[in-house]
Amino acid sequence: MLARQVLRTILTLYGLCIDRNEVKVLEIHGFSGRDKEVREVTCFLREMQFLQVMKVEIDAGDNKKLRLINHLLALPRRSSKLRFMFL
Repeated sequence: MLARQVLRTILTLYGLCIDRNEVKVLEIHGFSGRDKEVREVTCFLREMQFLQVMKVEIDAGDNKKLRLINHLLALPRRSSKLRFMFL
């Protein structure tokens, strides 16, 4: 998934540093459930203590989309206030 790579690139280009605990909203586009994508989402959920909203655009057919939604909802998360929005 490109979310982490894009964030790193933006931060590097502008010389910024962001604490993952400052992130409250995270948007992911084109999520298809590949192992690497699931690992990255799992990492975000585990590390982002103050994450309030995770917006996920799922790129899959209806049956697979439902399975992916259920899988994402079942992942452990650090933030007790987190809500998912599926686009």
